[in-house]
Amino acid sequence: MNDDRLAEFLADRSALGEPERAALLEHARSDADFARRLKDLLVIDGLLSQALDPARGDFSNRVQKQVAIQGSQRLFVGRVLAATEGAAGPDHGEAPKSRPRLSIVTRHPARLLAAAALIALAIGVWWQGYTAETPAPSVIVRVSGSGSIERANKSFSMEGMTRFRLGDLLSADAGTDVVIAYTDGTTLTVSPRSRIRLEPPAADRSTAITVERGTIHVHASRQPHDRPMVCTTPHAEVRIIGTRFSLAVEEAASIVSVEEGRVRFLDLATGSASDVGAGAQARAGAPAVIERTRLIDSCNSLKEWRLSDVAQSPITMAMDEGGGHDGGRCLSVTYRADPAEGNEPWLTNYRPDVSQDWSAFSGIRFWYRGNADGRPFYLEIMDNLGRAGESERHGIMMTDDSRDWKQISIRFDRMTRRGWQPVGAANDGLTLTEIHGMSLIFRESEGTVRVDQIELFAP
Repeated sequence: MNDDRLAEFLADRSALGEPERAALLEHARSDADFARRLKDLLVIDGLLSQALDPARGDFSNRVQKQVAIQGSQRLFVGRVLAATEGAAGPDHGEAPKSRPRLSIVTRHPARLLAAAALIALAIGVWWQGYTAETPAPSVIVRVSGSGSIERANKSFSMEGMTRFRLGDLLSADAGTDVVIAYTDGTTLTVSPRSRIRLEPPAADRSTAITVERGTIHVHASRQPHDRPMVCTTPHAEVRIIGTRFSLAVEEAASIVSVEEGRVRFLDLATGSASDVGAGAQARAGAPAVIERTRLIDSCNSLKEWRLSDVAQSPITMAMDEGGGHDGGRCLSVTYRADPAEGNEPWLTNYRPDVSQDWSAFSGIRFWYRGNADGRPFYLEIMDNLGRAGESERHGIMMTDDSRDWKQISIRFDRMTRRGWQPVGAANDGLTLTEIHGMSLIFRESEGTVRVDQIELFAP
């Protein structure tokens, strides 16, 4: 989508037809840079539309008083128009022949940012004298889900709110994504289940945020070197000059991840400070615990497992007391498979309502005792839910080649996307960030196999 069509959309949401809106959404999904740019433009457009609404009762007085600080109303507006249209502004003292029209969305979206910077500078003067009793220079421009605000020992829903006050404590519920836009163009995204406090500015910081738990994502405009934006957690302090980063607060540590620019990261416990650049992380607090293995199922219960339709694919399961690889309990599965009849019995612990993140691991392994008949069986894992609520299937074919207990280890990078997929399944590759379960599918032969101790392993 070119800049002209994007500008039309920003100026009038009905300017694009249904196919063009669908194309816009698809472009945003496939191009992260475009999605961020579109988000920034929408944030600024919404902010300016609200701050410069002529319907505000005090609009005229505030504009006349504060724009006069810039020199004169005509000169300031002329300069804004010149910046947005690429034309030379009027000289000092020169009055334009007709009153200029101030348009929030101009012909070129890139120029919108230049106009927003100039206008935000003037608007910022209006809030220079704010106190803890007056609204802070931030506006919520998007809220989904639910959350609460604590203010002056009172708690209330943030539904319908458009302004915060300094000292407000915001708690975002599950499913809530809150974006706060500042007058300098900085945006702060508060992730679900996160909790932050908007702190008063100080002599050494222009904007102050305390992150008590959860994760925030910040896209900060260029900050004054002597009064940057500062984010504080129980473990660290992050001073921002102008960058894009995320800050996650865990129970025992805080982690900053920088996408663009650079931040100053201070470990509050040790007092050590470091500059963290693009593509790097820094951590303060307890050392990270690296999981080398994670038990998925000990196979000493039938509770999490279910079988295919027995009438179509004969299969039963039971607990084998004392038959496990270590002398304990294990899962025993008896089946009869006949591919000629379309009969492929399976065993699964798939749950679309529950997921696990396996991305820190390189593979899965389990103990298996088979029939040594050389017949194939298939290991499948379910990753990510599609629009229809069905997971994408990835897996690998294996061979039953041992009557004794054998530990089978499979690396995830050896798995491939299964040819058959349920209708509406995702198609974004094996991300391992949202695993909903696994299955064993028996393709041929019949017999009894035993499965025990399913776990993940790291490199």
